[in-house]
Amino acid sequence: MPNRLSLSEKHKKYFVDGWNVYTVKHQLQETLYNHLVFALKYEGINLLFFKKLFEKLNKAEIEEWIKKEPLSIYTRKIWFLYEWLMQKQLSVKDLKEGNYVPLIDDKIHYTSAVSINSSRHRIKNNLPGTVNFCPLVFKTLKLKKYIEEKFKKRTYK
Repeated sequence: MPNRLSLSEKHKKYFVDGWNVYTVKHQLQETLYNHLVFALKYEGINLLFFKKLFEKLNKAEIEEWIKKEPLSIYTRKIWFLYEWLMQKQLSVKDLKEGNYVPLIDDKIHYTSAVSINSSRHRIKNNLPGTVNFCPLVFKTLKLKKYIEEKFKKRTYK
């Protein structure tokens, strides 16, 4: 289950009790690719989910997504995640153009302060760990308040 659950059947966008409710215009075609893009845009990244998906998914399908939309931010994120998690390179040529984009949305997750550019994917790897240990933490109101309180209580000499 994603940390944030999303729906797109209402005419008003709102957030309540862990649910993100989007408008009908967010409705998507019923394809795996479209659902992954939606999740990356609005729900954040679950590395275990992607790892298990990639173990079952035919890599030719991912290669087709990349060949179809090589400059898409979300295609590049899926591509990067596949190669990073599976430690296997897909049969796709390196990108030669396109702006570098952060892999992790820092509005959704806590990220590394330092990113490493992946020139192959034109991705800024801002994951807070390695492929062997990478704890992704969702930003929540409770955590933000806790951090702010701890910061305020700190005394500087």
